Amino acid sequence: MPPDPDHHFAPSALAAAGQLRECVAAARNLEHLAGSLSVGPQVLAHVVPDVATMLGEYPKLVNEALRCAQVLGVELSEAEQQAVVGESLERVQDLLVFLSSLAASNVHAKSRLILERKLARVVPLLVTAVAHAELILDLAQSEPAEMSIFELLTSMPQRGSDRPHQPISVRGEGLDRMVSVAPRVGLKLLSAWVSSVTRVQIEPWGLNIHADDRQATFSVGPGAVDGFVVRLPVFFPSPLTLRVVAAALRAYSGEIMQTSLIFPTKGQQA
Repeated sequence: MPPDPDHHFAPSALAAAGQLRECVAAARNLEHLAGSLSVGPQVLAHVVPDVATMLGEYPKLVNEALRCAQVLGVELSEAEQQAVVGESLERVQDLLVFLSSLAASNVHAKSRLILERKLARVVPLLVTAVAHAELILDLAQSEPAEMSIFELLTSMPQRGSDRPHQPISVRGEGLDRMVSVAPRVGLKLLSAWVSSVTRVQIEPWGLNIHADDRQATFSVGPGAVDGFVVRLPVFFPSPLTLRVVAAALRAYSGEIMQTSLIFPTKGQQA
């Protein structure tokens, strides 16, 4: 069963998600400054303590996000919680140790190069871990709605959002079958899943769907010339993303079976 959101606790979840995004923004800003030839060592030395302070809050913010999700009804095992944050906690701690050594002195050429390398490893992990946490928080705060599979796939707004998206070709049968899912969460789950199963695929690909009165099966195959195109939010996966998706799917009685994602259906659209 989907979680039953405690609306009195939802503001804490929103705050946790916002603060986690600020951690990502701080790390990305430092990465940009460290790689810019026009930014001198004194500027970097001035920025480093602020970034270190922000990232120093990251472990607490991650724990708060997971606590919010639990209070709002999303139960995750210890292994699943680890999958949400992945290696990010360990990498952030390693970066913080290095930043503390820079805070008292200018960032010279050698230390700057080390900083760039550490940030290049940390930032992608941080981006994905925060995306995992946001997915779980969205799930915790969102009430499901009944809609057809076609309505779910086309619920991404064409305008009014600056979030990056990717066009996906879709073909299938039974797109008028009904699913019960929060559209924002459903699209994120699909995006995270397809990004994971296609991360090493070079050939153009599309989404194939077969749905009947019992379940809808999503799979990835060659791009469909005779289908239609939908827009999914871009998700940058890690090796742990599929485990996070599988945990979130439980709320909708869905699952990942080998290379397919499955949602239960509720008959045809009236």
